[in-house]
Amino acid sequence: MNQRKAKRIRRAARKLSIEWLKSLVSEEEGRVINEKNFMAYMPRQTHLMAHEQMIIMPNSYRYFVKAVKKGKKHW
Repeated sequence: MNQRKAKRIRRAARKLSIEWLKSLVSEEEGRVINEKNFMAYMPRQTHLMAHEQMIIMPNSYRYFVKAVKKGKKHW
C-alpha cells in the first residue's frame, strides 16, 4: 500500500472513531473531543484473546482502520 492511500485510510478511521466517541457521550462532553485529543479517550488495549486466538478489540483505533480497509459501514 502506498503512503497516500494509507494516509487516506487513517484519516477516514480517525473521523469514524471521533464520531463513535461523540455518540457515546453527551453533547457537552462531545464538544471537547477533537482530532488532537481523541486518542486519549480511545481504549488502550488493541487486541484480546478469544477462542485461543488474538483478535482486534472492537472499537479500538486499529479496528476502525481495518474496517475502512475492508469497506465496512455497519458500526
